[in-house]
Amino acid sequence: MHWFPSLPPLLRGRSSFDGEDCDVSALRRYQHRVLLWGGCLLSLAIVAGVVALVLLHASGFQTRRLEGLQRTHAAVEAHLVAADAAHQRMLNMAEYAWRHRPDSDVATRLAERQRYLAGGQRMIVSAGPESAPQMVLGVGTDTWPLARLDRYLTLAHSLSVIRRLSTPQGEPDTAASGFFFDPSHQFLVLGDGLTEQRLLAATGAGHRAGLFRHLQLLSTPSAAAAPGTASDMQITLVRHPVSAAPSIAVRLSAHDKGGAIGTFVTLEPTDRLARVMAVADRGTSFVVTADGRVVAGTADATGLPLDSAMRVLRAGRQGDESVAAFRQGLRFYQALRVAGTDWLLVNTYCVGDIAQDGRRLYAVAAVLGGGLLLGLWTLLAWLHWRVFGPALARAARVYQGEQLSRSLIQLSPVGLCLIDRSEARPVLQNELMRHYAAAAERSGVPLYLQLVQLASEHESGTGVFQAPVEFELPVPANDKSPGRQLLVGAVGATYQGRSVLLCALRDLSARVELEQQQAQARQAAEAASRAKGIFLATMSHEIRTPLHGILGHLELLGRSALDEDQQARLRRINQSADSLLQIINDVLDFSRAEAGQLELQAETFEPIALLERVAVLFSPLAEAKGLVMDLSVDAAVPAQVEGPQARIEQVLRNLVSNAVKFTLSGRIALRVRVDVQGEALLLQMEVADSGIGLSPSQLERLFQPYVQADASIISRFGGSGLGLSLCRELCLRMGGEIHARSTPAVGSVFTFAVPVGRVAGAAPRPLAGRSVVLASAAAGWSDELSRRLQVWGAQVQVIEDPALLAQHDVDAATPLVLFERGPARELPVLGEDSRCVVRVSADGPLRAQRRGCTWRVSCYSGESLLQALLAPARPGQRLLAVGQGLD
Repeated sequence: MHWFPSLPPLLRGRSSFDGEDCDVSALRRYQHRVLLWGGCLLSLAIVAGVVALVLLHASGFQTRRLEGLQRTHAAVEAHLVAADAAHQRMLNMAEYAWRHRPDSDVATRLAERQRYLAGGQRMIVSAGPESAPQMVLGVGTDTWPLARLDRYLTLAHSLSVIRRLSTPQGEPDTAASGFFFDPSHQFLVLGDGLTEQRLLAATGAGHRAGLFRHLQLLSTPSAAAAPGTASDMQITLVRHPVSAAPSIAVRLSAHDKGGAIGTFVTLEPTDRLARVMAVADRGTSFVVTADGRVVAGTADATGLPLDSAMRVLRAGRQGDESVAAFRQGLRFYQALRVAGTDWLLVNTYCVGDIAQDGRRLYAVAAVLGGGLLLGLWTLLAWLHWRVFGPALARAARVYQGEQLSRSLIQLSPVGLCLIDRSEARPVLQNELMRHYAAAAERSGVPLYLQLVQLASEHESGTGVFQAPVEFELPVPANDKSPGRQLLVGAVGATYQGRSVLLCALRDLSARVELEQQQAQARQAAEAASRAKGIFLATMSHEIRTPLHGILGHLELLGRSALDEDQQARLRRINQSADSLLQIINDVLDFSRAEAGQLELQAETFEPIALLERVAVLFSPLAEAKGLVMDLSVDAAVPAQVEGPQARIEQVLRNLVSNAVKFTLSGRIALRVRVDVQGEALLLQMEVADSGIGLSPSQLERLFQPYVQADASIISRFGGSGLGLSLCRELCLRMGGEIHARSTPAVGSVFTFAVPVGRVAGAAPRPLAGRSVVLASAAAGWSDELSRRLQVWGAQVQVIEDPALLAQHDVDAATPLVLFERGPARELPVLGEDSRCVVRVSADGPLRAQRRGCTWRVSCYSGESLLQALLAPARPGQRLLAVGQGLD
């Protein structure tokens, strides 16, 4: 028999030490290869991870550069649009001024013309301190018709104002540095910053006519000019005529009724656009014209092959508005067309920029990757010397223990076997297993086949194969051996390439016989319990019938003429009979609950009305003992719910009855609230008292039938011990629960919760739109009465001290409510003779009673309070409800 089926056959020889050494060496070589190749693969994975991190960073850098290009593109277009808007405003105002020239007298026009001609067709014009001074120059304008000359001189005056007005406050003055030419190029108006002397010195022209020809080149449209965003507007890159700095020239043609007025030329330095680009993005970007000239940029373009890049970009775009990108060597380019022009916004970066941006990330990745490689090979070395080496040494010792294991199996008190699943025959087994198999064969049971079939059925039932299963196998008795009940533990395995079943069998015959005896004893006890229940129910029913007759005759006897002693004895007899009837009813209900025959009839009811009914029922008993009974209703409690109202009220009555019975002084509080659990409602009712309390040991057996807290309870308070156990059974049957918490000599709190259904419909608000003043010194009843009034829709003003009622400014038409804990005492209420006061107290009548101007109602009857508030007032009077708490 072999015990280690996973080892090669050479390792199982009893004395084949050479085979053992060979197999151990093979395992050692296999372990070396696994560690080496595994370390290499993990190292490659680490290096690949570092490379992937670098590539991800490069991709992210490219994305950020593209986002920067888009931000810069938006900023450039916004700048150009703002400049075009200023230019268009200037053009519109100039055309308007031309068409609607200001009226001036003949003398003014004559003086302006003479001053212009006297200055050698040169004059400085300004419309005021807020206008921009303009220099007017002319060549051959002295031969013009006087009306034409006067009109252009008037336009020059208007331009001094227009150049200021065309640029809103806070925006750069894009039109200040520029000039205006008439269509014949004989009349020139120079903007602020341009003078004849500076232009002659900068251009090298020797006379004014040469200067006009030089400026005419700037004002004449050319094929290289780019169309602007507005009509009759062209944009080109030029040198400033004075500073020779690169400038953006914008040409605008003014017209009047189809005829040309002249040409406006504005010059904007490109450094403004460069500053806009630098603010939008800190990368390297340029605005480049169609012929490869740099309009503006955030860096020096020297050495960058932008002209060749422009050719490649334009060759691949063909008017496309999307981002164009290409690589030239180790430099990358991204480009977008500037709307309204033939310019391109080009963003460029190189591999060095990527490395500079990710230098910290690359350093961290290198350190982390190197650390992981070092840690990996350190771990592999540790595994080689400290784990696998000792493990192989232990494996060698395993071979030596195989023979010992075989001996132990033979001595095992459990039947062990290894069965071939395909052939249902034993491969290995001990002596006890052979004994079980022989006995089964004599009884006609093929034991091995049965074990394989039952194990397969259990594995199919669980859905887990080659997992341990456990089942019982009965073996019938025969002539030579008694019957047996075998407990089988089986697990699937693989042995020498075959699917096998490893089984362990134990004889459970003695235990099965004991269990049968216990089951018979349990059935006998249950039968006795059922008989007891039937007997109690039958006897209770038989006793209740004549008891009703006794109660009826006692009631008739109470109506006859009896003296005081006879009435007292009759009351004691009635109390005893009522107590006996309650015990009988509890016994019957408890028997029905145990038998599962308890009826639960669902109906729609009002939880608050149920609470008030129970309070009204027990309030006389509480008052007779000097106890205070309070009610508290949570604001979330719905007006109506659906559930077994009768059983809920029965549980609440039992709890309140116990509270009144076991409370000698103090107070009893009845509370109700709801717990929303998804779509379901859980109605929770609570009874708290200041009675004798219970110890932890008494709480443990509190809900057991026929059990009191201690032996003195029966003698002191009486009772059968069935009330709380019946409450527990009722709560369980309703799908709820009940529990208690208590402190000896302090009091107890009993809480039960049952599920109820929702009832559609909104609660009525009969007092909607009315105001009520509530005066009560009892905080609990002040909250409860305030809640009732607010639920009915009233607006409530609470006065905590009724004695100070006269100090409050209470409208005579506003109802007032008075709560009285003890005997009523008169309060100074102004106008009481002309008002009706509703006095609410614990000993008040259940139905509202009116005496003169005063109503009296019970605090446990919300319906009576509402009846008093809705009762019609006398002519000329309003209803008054005053709440005063007297503790």
